[in-house]
Amino acid sequence: MEKLQRRDLEQILGIYPPWKIKDITVDSVHEKLNVYLDQGGTKARFSFLSSPSREHVTTNAAPKGMTRYQWQHVRFGRFTTFIHADLPKSGHAQSGIPPVFLGDVNKQYTYQLAQTVALAKAKKLNEETISSLCGIDVVTVKAITTDIEASQSEKWASSLLPLETDAVWRAILTDDVNITTKLLPLKLLLSRLKLNVYNKKDSNVLQQSIAELRTFFVRHAQQLKSEYAQLGGHVPKAPSSNPSTQSNSKLILPGTKNRIWHEILSGSFELHSRNMPLNLIVSKLKKRYEAHPVATEQAKLVADLRNFFLKNARLLRAELTILTKMVRDASQSESSSSLPDLENQVWRQILIDDSIISSEKMNYRLLLARLRAIYHKEPDAAAEAQVIAQLRAFFDQNKRSMSSEIKQLAVLSSVS
Repeated sequence: MEKLQRRDLEQILGIYPPWKIKDITVDSVHEKLNVYLDQGGTKARFSFLSSPSREHVTTNAAPKGMTRYQWQHVRFGRFTTFIHADLPKSGHAQSGIPPVFLGDVNKQYTYQLAQTVALAKAKKLNEETISSLCGIDVVTVKAITTDIEASQSEKWASSLLPLETDAVWRAILTDDVNITTKLLPLKLLLSRLKLNVYNKKDSNVLQQSIAELRTFFVRHAQQLKSEYAQLGGHVPKAPSSNPSTQSNSKLILPGTKNRIWHEILSGSFELHSRNMPLNLIVSKLKKRYEAHPVATEQAKLVADLRNFFLKNARLLRAELTILTKMVRDASQSESSSSLPDLENQVWRQILIDDSIISSEKMNYRLLLARLRAIYHKEPDAAAEAQVIAQLRAFFDQNKRSMSSEIKQLAVLSSVS
């Protein structure tokens, strides 16, 4: 029974060989779930992990020559989930994409949690909303978004793709959903993975195949624009390595009255800067800011911090980039929704006849199939209202990728 429970949890969390769950501990008081992973005695395959800046200490010591790492993972029910894994102390960087249930050795969160936050951020959700939806604190959300903004890795390509745990990948590999492509390497990969999944009929093989397929999408993003669109996303432009191009984006230094300075000095937002002088002055000003709650005194401390940025702008480009984005995000007024309201009959028409909105977006078709099943199974008013709310929320969160469908909605709603 214990093995069955662990296997089920492996499937839920998307853990696949050679990794497996070695142990599970549940802290009901603090609502924490600790999942300890093991490679099952196989030789370590993931040598992309580099030496850590610090080691994580737990009550169970890691084997000799290994270091134990802990990463916060996506929430499991009401429990905050942490993944623990023993990895070699002397790892070396390797090209490739690691499994999403692990994390960077210098970070406190898994790649899947980072991708979840990145995807929510791409939907224009603010930190408080992301925190509520993902079940993680705002500080963690801000830390992840800060790292993503400063990163120049493949994250830009993967942030708008469905996660490895998304049902769309399973549907593609089991032929429940067809993806149209003209790219021969992708056709060959799909044929091989589908055949493997069909012959093996093993959940671990399926999860490994999903990881391989998603990795292919990330690595060949610029060649898969139409395929990305079929998955409900789009291929963003890669970060430019041309200095002249980057210089066209003007950096902004917030004014002294901007709330960003208050967030930094009050500790509600961390810049996670690698600039030692900046870290020292922020630490010093934080103590004085907390000790002097008078507005005039705090305004002087804000001015001191801003002046430091002004004098050291060349050395603080990464930090200024983060501040610039925060200012621009805050200055963007919330555009009024162009979607029909919940009472509009168009939503019921879609649930009754799914063909009235023409769309090839797989994530939309999967969601609509699930919602229609609920709608027809439980036709009461409460269930109907909940289903319509979920459908409208999907359109609202995917305005960019669903622009043509939203135009169809506007026409339909005007005659409803």
